[in-house]
Amino acid sequence: MKKTKFAIFVLVTLSMVLAACGGQATQAPAAGATEAPAAGATEAPATGANVSLIYWSMWNESEPQADVLKLWMSDYTTANPNVTFEVTWAGRQVLTKLQTAISAGQKVDFLDMEGPALRGGLVINGQTVPLDTYLDQKLAGEDVTWRSIFVPGTLEELVADDGSTHVIPYELLTTAIWYDQRVFDRFNVQPPTTWDEMMAICSTMKADNFPMFTIEGNADVYNAMWYYTLIERMEGPGKLLEAAQDKTGAAWDNPNFLLAAQMERTLWDNGCIIEGGEGLQWPAGQMALANEEAAAELVGSWLPNEVKDSVAPGFVWRSFMVPNVPGGVGKSTDVEVYPLGWVILKDSQNQDVVADFLKASMSKAHSQQICDMSVNISARADTTPPVALQDATTAYLNATAFFLPYDGTNSTIPEWYNTFLKFHGQMFTGLITPEAYVAEMKAATIDFWK
Repeated sequence: MKKTKFAIFVLVTLSMVLAACGGQATQAPAAGATEAPAAGATEAPATGANVSLIYWSMWNESEPQADVLKLWMSDYTTANPNVTFEVTWAGRQVLTKLQTAISAGQKVDFLDMEGPALRGGLVINGQTVPLDTYLDQKLAGEDVTWRSIFVPGTLEELVADDGSTHVIPYELLTTAIWYDQRVFDRFNVQPPTTWDEMMAICSTMKADNFPMFTIEGNADVYNAMWYYTLIERMEGPGKLLEAAQDKTGAAWDNPNFLLAAQMERTLWDNGCIIEGGEGLQWPAGQMALANEEAAAELVGSWLPNEVKDSVAPGFVWRSFMVPNVPGGVGKSTDVEVYPLGWVILKDSQNQDVVADFLKASMSKAHSQQICDMSVNISARADTTPPVALQDATTAYLNATAFFLPYDGTNSTIPEWYNTFLKFHGQMFTGLITPEAYVAEMKAATIDFWK
């Protein structure tokens, strides 16, 4: 099993990281009676009393993922006419809104959100139920257990402190360097496996006055992907988080923390980044890639979906992970794991029915709809990924280790993480030097823990 020990997580919301955010909460009216069976009831949904499941989702109703979820709910109610759904499309603030609603006495059966945020905001606080009994059951019409269908290692990444499973991922995101294969063909280059090879490609493209990378100048959550991934490549998973939690600040004396910043600045110094990139306002950076004004961008796997209507005709999506660095402990086969999934709340009186719906929703046919309708990676291993995400899916399936976005700092100590984004953004865009950045982070970490 690939392992990344999760620290204690707390709620944080990264609106830019998951594209569109916010949105008005809406409800689908429920039909029929709302009498619920007693908690733990095992009666089959189709033959039981009328049940209304109250579901809160991280998606806005207009998003493709919401269309997939609506289809799953429609299929389930067709097979189980006594079950209806009341859905609140709460957007990325779902956990904040949920806690407010629960405090006001509102009942909620289950919800979906980023896996680490669910674990930190609900699981470790005892607000969810373990699902291992259900995971050990076979899926309807399939001779496999529910537990066996997931991309290897991803289900285990979200276990509770006691080893039980509370979060069920249905979609996977990751971060990679995205490019158009036709551009690489034009320059007769292959995806690099080392940092030096990547810098050589930069030089080749620069000689033709073509930038290898575009960026989002104002999007510190995007640009920080360079730094935390470089630290992972140098030190392995969890080292940036360790530095953030070092109350003495001494971890920032590690020369690799300075070297990673210097390597980022080398991208600018060597002309690898699009001219004026520091002034680009999201989504201008990704539009430069779509419009063939740059060769590549380091960003999340949501990118192909976001720009699918803007890419030039014939655009051929490919991706590769940030390459190996000299002497690094981490590897380019270490993959950022970013699962989106469900939890069932412990106060739900309909736990068995909810679990039955989740199992039904992860049939192979339904899981394939994540790939086909929302252009994302399914958490189910035997699905066929979107063509644009084939490389990223292959990386997931062959990962040697997993690590968290921002090395877990965003969900563990969000106040520190915000300081990290501020100083990193200043360094990355040239307002302060790498040396000043490390000094600022050391001082800020000491001050934070005071």
